[in-house]
Amino acid sequence: RTAEELVFNEPTTGAENDLVQATSLARQMVTTWGMGSLGLIAFKSDESQPFLGYELSQNREYSEATAARIDQDMQRLLDEAHEYARQCLNSARTQLDQVVELLLKDETVKAPELTRILGPQRGVSAPA
Repeated sequence: RTAEELVFNEPTTGAENDLVQATSLARQMVTTWGMGSLGLIAFKSDESQPFLGYELSQNREYSEATAARIDQDMQRLLDEAHEYARQCLNSARTQLDQVVELLLKDETVKAPELTRILGPQRGVSAPA
């Protein structure tokens, strides 16, 4: 999504699943792993429920004020990650533009093309 913002000056719907996954991870970081302003506390969650609104129908084990803090912590984490992605992409803008050019032309970029543009992966040795 950040790459779309940088290259096209507006987001599209293409990053929907990325946003869903990032939001879920931020919620886990705050409510399960104690990585927010609430400190060393974990709340049970049942993210396996497939029904929209299930969580709303259940009794939460925390107050509205705590829910607001969770929301704020999640937003902070997402904003920080978004800014970090922006910095990384800006520092590699030439490579980003080359990848975008290939995607607009062919819709896919294969590993050899990525290696040519980005260089070999760090910490990964080349096959013998």
